[in-house]
Amino acid sequence: MISTTSSASARRPGRLRQLAIMAAPLAAIAVAACCPESLADEVYLIRDPDPSLQRLIDACRDPEEPDCLPLCRSLSASARFDPIEHCELHQDAGGYTQVHVGVRSIGACE
Repeated sequence: MISTTSSASARRPGRLRQLAIMAAPLAAIAVAACCPESLADEVYLIRDPDPSLQRLIDACRDPEEPDCLPLCRSLSASARFDPIEHCELHQDAGGYTQVHVGVRSIGACE
């Protein structure tokens, strides 16, 4: 009888370890399903920018060392909390400067 008890108790840690190994990926999948990441595309049309915004646009258009992140951060409220995936500046035919900001939204589970 003692050998049966010790055999059962010897199997228990092995089963607990197997459950833990299986539970970790399942928990990660559940969290990922609950908290999906999404890419939010934001487009801003700018016409006649103020001097401070014009400096950011000029820095983005700099042919030698373009730096668009400050422009995108200043326009996008989402970019203050979530990482910017891409930031592009386009000239629109209608006289508007178009700024395209892609923000990776990492939301909390609801």
